[in-house]
Order: sequence, then structure tokens, then C-alpha cells
Amino acid sequence: MPFKAASYQRQLEEAGIDHKHAQAHAMAMESFVVSELATRDDLERMFAEWKAEAVRLDAKIDNLSAETKQMEARLDAKIDNLSAETKQMEARLDAKIDKLAAETKQMEARLDAKIDKLAAETKQMAARLDAKIDKLAGETKQMEVRLEAKIGAMEVRLIRWLVGTIAGSMGLLLALLRLTS
Repeated sequence: MPFKAASYQRQLEEAGIDHKHAQAHAMAMESFVVSELATRDDLERMFAEWKAEAVRLDAKIDNLSAETKQMEARLDAKIDNLSAETKQMEARLDAKIDKLAAETKQMEARLDAKIDKLAAETKQMAARLDAKIDKLAGETKQMEVRLEAKIGAMEVRLIRWLVGTIAGSMGLLLALLRLTS
């Protein structure tokens, strides 16, 4: 509803304000106050603008909500994909670890077998060497007995020779003594 300065002035005059003051007051109201007041049209236009802005913001919010849901779906898919890849990687690594463990057990078994074989060969070698040492010890003992027998025989021959030489020398000495006497 528009401001009616004449009606306002008449009400002021009816209330006892003189014509000049009522007119000045009405003009001042029209110039300063009314020009700043919003009319019904102003309010309806502003409400329509706010409503349009609210519709635009609702649409933007709906759009952001849809984009957020799409982003969430993409991120969920990526997370699911990463989870699946992680499980596959874990399975591959578990398989490699199991294979390595089996290979390690096989290697350990092979090395144990080689160690056992080497230990058996070492025992056989020790037995052969012990037998050779025992044989050499026996041969050495026999050689010692033979050498002692030979030495004993040589001693006997040497003593006989010495006795023979001494007896011969004595006989020669007696013969020389007889000749010289």
C-alpha cells in the first residue's frame, strides 16, 4: 500500500497540528521515510528473488549431494579394488613364502643327507686308516722282532769273530813269543 501524503497531512491537522507543520511533516515523511520503506511489491519481488535463490541453492546442494554420492561410489570401488588387490598380493606372497619354506626344507633334507653321507664316509675312512695303522703297527712289530733277531745273530757272529780274532791274535802272539824265546 503506497504512502498517501495528503491523507497523512489531514490526519495531522485533525489531530490539532497547524496546516504548515502538518504539510512539512507529510513532505518530510514522503521524502525521507517513505522512500526508504519497502512496498508490498518490493517485498514480493524480494521474496521471489529469495525463492529463486533458494531453488538455485537447493539445486546446487542436490547437485553436490549427487556428486558426493558418485565420488563415494568411486572411492568405494577403488577401496574394494585395492582390497581385492591386497588380498591377491597377500595370496601371492603366502604362496611364495610356502614355496620358499618347502624349498628350504628340501635343501635342509639334501644337506642333512650329504652331512650323513660325509659322516659315514669319514667313519669308513677312519676305520680304513685305523686298520692301516694297526697293520703298520703289526708289520713294525714283526720288523722289530726280525731286526732284533738279526741283531742278536750279528752279535753272536761278532762275538765269535772277536773270540776267533782274539784267539788267533793270542795264538800268533804265543807263536811270536815262542819264536823270540
